Amino acid sequence: MIGSNPIDLDAVSWDDLRLFTIAARHRSFRRAGLDAKISASTFARRIEILEEQLGLKLFNRMPDGIVLTAQGERIFEAVVEMRSPLQNLKAVIEEERVGASSVSMNVTQGMGVGWVIPRAAEFQAEHPDIRLDIRLSADLADVLRFGCQIAIQLRRPENADVIAYRLGRMHFQLFASSGYIERFGKPESWEDVGRHRFVDQIDSVVSNVQVEDILQGSQAAGRIATRVNSSLANLAAVEAGLGIGVLPTYCIAFFGSKIEPIDIGLRTRNLDIWLTFRPEVRASRSAGAVIDWIKSIYDTRKYPWFNDEFIHPAEFTEPRL
Repeated sequence: MIGSNPIDLDAVSWDDLRLFTIAARHRSFRRAGLDAKISASTFARRIEILEEQLGLKLFNRMPDGIVLTAQGERIFEAVVEMRSPLQNLKAVIEEERVGASSVSMNVTQGMGVGWVIPRAAEFQAEHPDIRLDIRLSADLADVLRFGCQIAIQLRRPENADVIAYRLGRMHFQLFASSGYIERFGKPESWEDVGRHRFVDQIDSVVSNVQVEDILQGSQAAGRIATRVNSSLANLAAVEAGLGIGVLPTYCIAFFGSKIEPIDIGLRTRNLDIWLTFRPEVRASRSAGAVIDWIKSIYDTRKYPWFNDEFIHPAEFTEPRL
């Protein structure tokens, strides 16, 4: 029974504590079991044993998953703090022993596919012994909970225990494909907006750069022909000519003449791009190399679309792949 027996920390399994952190990240015994490669029932039983040994209830069991209790949150923070230097030590030892390692990084979908992955070949050519584990997600990565070592995201992390480095700024503008312009023409003013079709992206990442928000209640609200919930779908919809859409200006680097900026005198929006990681991650040679590479592919001297100030795509001298 929880809370009725003396605590014997020597009897607590480090592996059960590891499983506990996996369950906390996934918020589901089933998903955690898949990650740890054991059955959900075995996973749940291991957590029950850990709870009995600690004399604490770590999770509330819900119909759709599990949620850390207040006690579980405190234990989780303590376990993460203990594991952090051990994970760093493990990474350093593996690098020294085998000369190869893996670095995990989380990046938003559009930036991952449109910017980071196309440049990964350059990194691997220089560092063939480092494997990149790239995970695409619209959610904010929790580098403190070991979801990944490094994250590139569009929101500054609130936790003061992580390093946050601003890589640059992502600027947005209305774009249309050449195919769309051939069929429907190109709006030249606010008066033209009402007769055009639009693509709108609805998600938490770009909540302040949506078509309806940028056009600020103009006639475009009633002319949204396609609505999508991811940046990749938004890119594909605009490229396919389904309508005019809001895209980051760096898209001109890989779309080139396939898309054209739409200038109707509206105010552009922007989002800061953040690189985040735990302080001890930098001690890993491999992770340090990845961090330096990420900074290089957001160098505003080479890639002006990430400057703090908006630069019109027409001023980009040439696509820089």
